[in-house]
Order: sequence, then structure tokens, then C-alpha cells
Amino acid sequence: MTEINLDIVKNYLRITDTDEDQILQSFIDGAVIFTKHYVANNVDFTNLPQDLLNAILDHVAFLYENRGTDNATETPSRIVSIYKKYKKFRLF
Repeated sequence: MTEINLDIVKNYLRITDTDEDQILQSFIDGAVIFTKHYVANNVDFTNLPQDLLNAILDHVAFLYENRGTDNATETPSRIVSIYKKYKKFRLF
């Protein structure tokens, strides 16, 4: 379990230079915000479970690979299915 950061993402995507650091960080930030809203802040993001970390890495990879296309408008179901495991439902 760990916290997601730029170094982990770059290693996951096999990126060694710094040319894409800014865009990658924005994708990390976006994926983490999406995840926090989806799971209703029900997870400690400084100590992520491995499956959730992998889902966020896949989410960042999806955003990175589909940047500049219309394909990045919907989060893939394989990623959302992991997020759903951590979703906290509230009854009013």
C-alpha cells in the first residue's frame, strides 16, 4: 500500500524523461479527485490499497494515452468496477 505520485506513475508508464511531468501530474490530480468524489472520501489516499492504486494508475494511463482524443470522455468500466468496491453509500 502506498500513495500515488509522479514517480510511481512514470515507472508504471515506463516514462524516463521529464518532458511529460506537468501533464502527468495534472492527470494524477484529476484521477485522484475523480476517485475521491466517487468513493466519497472513504479511503486514506496516503495509504492506498493495492487494487485501488492499480485502478488509479490505469486511470492515469487511460487519460495519458487518450489525451487529445474524444475517447477520454468516459472512465473505462474495468476501472470503475474497482472504484465501486470502495464506494460508500449514504442513506438519508
